[in-house]
Amino acid sequence: MDDSGSPEGRSLPPRALLAAIVDSSFDGVISKTLDGIITSWNAGAERIFGFTPDEAIGRQITMLVPPERLNEEGWILERLRAGERVVNFGTVRVRKDGRRIDVAVTSSPVCNLLGEIVGASKIVRDVSDARAAASALAQSEARLAAIVDSAMDGIITVDALGRIVVFNDAAAAMLLCPSEQAIGGTLDRFLPVRHRQHHASWMTGFGRSGTTSRAMGRPGQIDACRADGTEFPAEASISHVEVNGEQLYTVILRDVSELRGAQTARRALEAQLREAQKMEAIGTLAGGIAHDVNNALGAILGNAALAKEDLPAGHAACKSIEQIDVAAQRARAVVRQILAFSRRQAQELVVQPLAPILIEGIALFRSTLPTIVRLQSCPPSDDLLVRADANQIHQVLLNFCTNAWHALRGSSGQITVGAERVNLDRSEAFALGGLEPGAHAHLWVTDDGCGMDEQTRARIFDPFFTTKPRGEGTGLGLSVVHSIVQTHAGAIVVKSEPGLGATFSVYLPEPAEVARPEAAAAAEGEVKGEGRCVAYVDDDEVLLLMVERLLTRRGFQVLCFSDPDELLDRLCEKPSEADVVISDFNMPKMTGIELARKIAQMTPNLPVVVSSGYISDEMREDARLAGISALLEKEDVLEKLVPVLSRVLAAANVETIQVERRD
Repeated sequence: MDDSGSPEGRSLPPRALLAAIVDSSFDGVISKTLDGIITSWNAGAERIFGFTPDEAIGRQITMLVPPERLNEEGWILERLRAGERVVNFGTVRVRKDGRRIDVAVTSSPVCNLLGEIVGASKIVRDVSDARAAASALAQSEARLAAIVDSAMDGIITVDALGRIVVFNDAAAAMLLCPSEQAIGGTLDRFLPVRHRQHHASWMTGFGRSGTTSRAMGRPGQIDACRADGTEFPAEASISHVEVNGEQLYTVILRDVSELRGAQTARRALEAQLREAQKMEAIGTLAGGIAHDVNNALGAILGNAALAKEDLPAGHAACKSIEQIDVAAQRARAVVRQILAFSRRQAQELVVQPLAPILIEGIALFRSTLPTIVRLQSCPPSDDLLVRADANQIHQVLLNFCTNAWHALRGSSGQITVGAERVNLDRSEAFALGGLEPGAHAHLWVTDDGCGMDEQTRARIFDPFFTTKPRGEGTGLGLSVVHSIVQTHAGAIVVKSEPGLGATFSVYLPEPAEVARPEAAAAAEGEVKGEGRCVAYVDDDEVLLLMVERLLTRRGFQVLCFSDPDELLDRLCEKPSEADVVISDFNMPKMTGIELARKIAQMTPNLPVVVSSGYISDEMREDARLAGISALLEKEDVLEKLVPVLSRVLAAANVETIQVERRD
């Protein structure tokens, strides 16, 4: 003990002082021989395990070890014989009543004055109820000093005046204060300033309470302060003992900064997991409802278009039909938003000009815009190409434009949509999130609305974040945009200030120009059936009738089937009657892909098109392996069915000619 300790501390025999400290410890302190025979047993050990010293001393330490963990004791003894410590070893031990408890054990070799290892000490902490304590027990002054000095937790003892009389090496390292500077000083220097005024009265009250030991804080956690002023969370236990009429208080301190950080990281991971599970649930829901909803949307859009064709120009019902079409288009956009947000929407990245995509998106948005809002467009040159999914770029534009419209808050204003080619140097590309330098397509939407503050800008891409009133926004729109731009290997930038409007910019890498084959362009322009026969199978009667009317008006002959077995029977009787087969994917008896496999066995050269309300990447792969000519989304039947049939039939004719020439 340092001579700078208090007069009261020096008046105590060192052995009595250390023995009192050990016996009053809140933790179990046990010493044993190198053969595992218990040689001392403190009150803390009795509290934890239920054995009295008479029942424990002289017995093997293995009486506390479950049978399946006996190998641990041998391993610990080998480490101790080698002069090594076993620090904070988490394990399970058995009480006298047979109950198993979780404990943290620190074992250290004990040496005599000659430096010979003559035994071992254990500090046992019961962590089942989150109590924190540490101490040591030994039979001689050298052993007691070794236990205190070898402890990994800080052990600090103060007298009744609050002056430190014991300050072990672990406390010195933890609190960044050498023992010689700490002993004789006050304990409250290691407490945050805000707690110091209450510390003295708390210690006095604890001494008068008659309690000999207590965990501090809840549950045993406090804020401690290092000598350099930095604070850290700690687990602490305090014990009180009277030795030769002197009141002594021993605090055992453990730094739990890493544990607290691990708990914080765990909570963050749990939050991420919950968010991922929520997104997965949305994706599952989206995939489940997309088929049925898109079936209905395809029928609504198709029948609305056919009805409009049946009516003379200027008929009173035309406006109602136009509103039906607008509402169905909005519903289709919502389904696509949910699919894109949940990453369940399959992508078709194609090198194509950006200008037509921009023009189509502006036309679609213009039909929903009030007349008081001016919409200005600045389309790019026709040679500006992007590798993109046109439908998803439409979603980006519609979300940007819709947010711009809402930012006007019902007043007049202007929205500008444009695109241009920009060349990003290395620093500009890096500032945009690590894009590759070079040519990019810059797409932007600008408004002169209310603008956003910094806090709002920081959260606008968060899922479910919205500034709109309840019921007017889902908070998904800009999250969808962010997801789409990321999957297109692009970057997104927002510039806005309150009252000064906002500009949303998207940068997409420009691919090398790809020439568009003339044959493909001609096939896409073909819109007449010229009497070719289409076999169409779908269990939805509404779609069956709608597609039949649509194809008949375009010059096709149509054979309709509500049961795939009926189609197979017809093909068996007349294998060359149909030029192409269109099948729904989701049918009661078999899927469209299963039907295509059976058709391939019967008539290998007959092309098959499969339509579905929800097309996943897995479905695309299965369709490719089954030899299906094309996949078609149900809600796009009106716009894409005839062009798809034209391409498929043109490809089939080319293949037939090649086969005949080889023969």
